[in-house]
Amino acid sequence: MEHPMPAKQLLATTLSLALYATATTGLAQQVSTEAPEEKEIRWYQIELLAFSQNVPNQAQEQWRTDIALAYPPNWQRLKQPLQLAPLAEDTEENTASAEEAAPSTDGNTPLGTDLEREPYYLLPEEQRELNNNARALARDKRYRVLFHESWRQPVVDIDNAPSLLIHGGEIYGEHQELEGSITISVARYLHLHTNLWLSEFTRNYGQNQQSWRQDSDSKDWPMLPIRPDLRKVESQDWMPLATQEDAWSGLTSLETEYDKILNQPYVLDQVVLLKQKRRMRSGELHFIDHPLVGLLIKITPYELPEEIEEETQLMDGDTALIPAAEATATP
Repeated sequence: MEHPMPAKQLLATTLSLALYATATTGLAQQVSTEAPEEKEIRWYQIELLAFSQNVPNQAQEQWRTDIALAYPPNWQRLKQPLQLAPLAEDTEENTASAEEAAPSTDGNTPLGTDLEREPYYLLPEEQRELNNNARALARDKRYRVLFHESWRQPVVDIDNAPSLLIHGGEIYGEHQELEGSITISVARYLHLHTNLWLSEFTRNYGQNQQSWRQDSDSKDWPMLPIRPDLRKVESQDWMPLATQEDAWSGLTSLETEYDKILNQPYVLDQVVLLKQKRRMRSGELHFIDHPLVGLLIKITPYELPEEIEEETQLMDGDTALIPAAEATATP
């Protein structure tokens, strides 16, 4: 005759089974989430139109001078497509550059850049959608187009999204009227981060960099940062000990840099910062307004074309590209 299990032993057995089931379920969940499927990175075609606004009664506006202007460390330059351009002068340097850029005569080196597959390359004007908007702004004396370009790129999360360098308008020494960067990222929605500044310049006749406003509380405008793709790489030859000669050399270098600033042909007269975050909808035209500058931007989904497999065959002593589907093993 079997004796019933004591209550304490039954309770212990039940708890053990419950803990085992919980641990097994947790392990299964852990295993299922250890290797999540990678999300597909989507591509978009971006078009940005930036313009200045010459609106009456804005001259009396008092703009803040305590603003920080800086380029982010993770930046990306928008690139011109590789193409052969006519040379301005027939010099040895230009001739060498043309020879390097020219395609080979065997027909295997493509001319130019594959704009359908390579990101961050500027598209030709006929592939823009906002040309009519740009022409309308150009006809109105109240506006002046500073930047109008279109390109394609993959869009990722904000932690990995590069900041795209933007610059346009008239050139003043090492700077242009419009400078800064924009960042396009995606989380649940598309997001646009603007970090742009619009500057006005005055001829340097020996005056200092201070603003020309007459109020006694006026401060110096911030120093404009040099675009990161234009910065010169300086060698860092560190010395273990600083001698008096090294200290004097450093002081001379500072004086030289100060003289360089004074000898700039232009000084900064005014700068305004356009720093915003905006949620975007793909396929829609968005307008970002500011009293002195406006932005029109459109982000459109773009599908990368499928890759065509090709293999090389030797035919009659010549190299030809034949699609793999059409290639045969025997002639």
